[in-house]
Amino acid sequence: YSFHTTVQSEAMEQLLYVHWHPEIEIIYVESGAMELHIENNSYPLRQGEFVIIPAARIHYGKSLGGSACTFRAFLFSPNYLLDVQSFPYLKKYISPFLSSGKGTIVHIRRGCEDYFGFEGLVTELFSLETLSPESCELKLHGVLLLLWQKLYNTFLIKEEEAYDKKALKSQLSGALDYIHSHYEEALTLEFLAGFCNVSREHFCRSFKSYTGLSPIKYINRYRIMQSCLLLKDS
Repeated sequence: YSFHTTVQSEAMEQLLYVHWHPEIEIIYVESGAMELHIENNSYPLRQGEFVIIPAARIHYGKSLGGSACTFRAFLFSPNYLLDVQSFPYLKKYISPFLSSGKGTIVHIRRGCEDYFGFEGLVTELFSLETLSPESCELKLHGVLLLLWQKLYNTFLIKEEEAYDKKALKSQLSGALDYIHSHYEEALTLEFLAGFCNVSREHFCRSFKSYTGLSPIKYINRYRIMQSCLLLKDS
């Protein structure tokens, strides 16, 4: 890991030149303002705001509104935060920020959910820059873990749930379409699970998670609804 501080007392258009690196980076504006560009997106940063940049993302910074700016940067290897090889269950916490991941960019601004909690942890992280590694390394790792848990609880878990729901919809859409077209026929769980290329147990869990009903209850409910429509039209 490494710390960096940039102090620009006079407004300059280019505050941070175009570059990329394999580490995850936290950029925190201590005073003034800047506009951070990460690939095709831009993020305005004012005093007390920060961005977490995933690994291997091209980025650069420009002056915002012609103001001077002081910003801090903390770069670290994903392996420094979490040893996912020894503990695979931890991968979900770090994978969105890897070069092979979804490229999640977290932009913490004033007014966002639990802003002061995030800002407190980040300022505590940067307060350790001037200390020797022996006197603060465990605390630094601990603060970073606390920050990551808060990020996961506030933002990443919502993205994960949305991604999982989208994946469920994609997986089950074929089975739902088949049920709607063949509800008058005998439908077995084994057949519907095979239609989705998953086990019966996995299909039942996924189906209930997505629809709120077990497959059998859903089929029976759909049959009743169709019967009611037929009676109404007859």
